[in-house]
Amino acid sequence: MSRKLRNVTVTLEEDVARWARIEAARKDTSVSRLLGQMLKARMLEEEGYEKAMRRALSRRPFLRTGGRYMSREEAHRKRTRRSVPVHETAKRAFLPTESESSIATLGMTHRM
Repeated sequence: MSRKLRNVTVTLEEDVARWARIEAARKDTSVSRLLGQMLKARMLEEEGYEKAMRRALSRRPFLRTGGRYMSREEAHRKRTRRSVPVHETAKRAFLPTESESSIATLGMTHRM
């Protein structure tokens, strides 16, 4: 599949032009072809992103939000339906059991 190529003139800063010449030599290609490949890759990347965004926005919301997308705040809001606050649960995990506290009072430090 042959594509028609178009000549364009590009003006570059000297350090950018130097880098492009070195990079093209490393890849055994011309500066023109190198820039063409870089621009095409960027174009396909942006087209892919835009296509994915359109596809994502065309989907119906999958959460119970009344047919609309959740705001950032709604999506990151913490649940408040916990029967025990998180800090209470964490405290319990580090409190000694009855047998551990009785051993500690006897001067022993090993857990049973």
